[in-house]
Amino acid sequence: MYFEKASDEELAMDAQTGNLDAYDEIVRRYQERIWSFLYKFCPHQSELEDLVQDTFIKAYNNLHRWQPTGTFKSWLMRLAVNTGHDFYRKRRNEPLTIAQKTQKDAESDPLEEHLEEEAHETQEHPAAELVERILLELKPDDRVVVTLQYYEKMNWSLANTKVKSHRARKKLEKALKAHGIETL
Repeated sequence: MYFEKASDEELAMDAQTGNLDAYDEIVRRYQERIWSFLYKFCPHQSELEDLVQDTFIKAYNNLHRWQPTGTFKSWLMRLAVNTGHDFYRKRRNEPLTIAQKTQKDAESDPLEEHLEEEAHETQEHPAAELVERILLELKPDDRVVVTLQYYEKMNWSLANTKVKSHRARKKLEKALKAHGIETL
């Protein structure tokens, strides 16, 4: 089928003309990647599902803003970053009710469970597990910068990347030292 062989940019241009099948292919291609990325922002499945859906809704509603001069993947991932940031800003300003605090205390953390499962499955990469745990200790903005810099390789300007990366690395280095790891 045409859509499976088309580039992301071709699909985006088709979707801009109203072709929903092209947009469905974009969602199919990127759903897992967006899910994995936003999981770093929000490991709770019900909220994560909403964040992923919000990202694709924002992308569809703003598709007319994407220009073929840039890669579609970078544009979509930037929307995911903004969706994650919006989520944290909203959560940071919302006080928890007593019911939410009780529920939060009672719930297990899916990310914590995932890390524990990985630790039991393999002992080959204990440092990677520790780094994942330490990343969770960073503030959301700092965690995003480190994640984007090393995992997602976002296309930020060089100056912006250097400043954000330097600040986040210093904080990460401090957290690693607190856990007994001297260098990256």
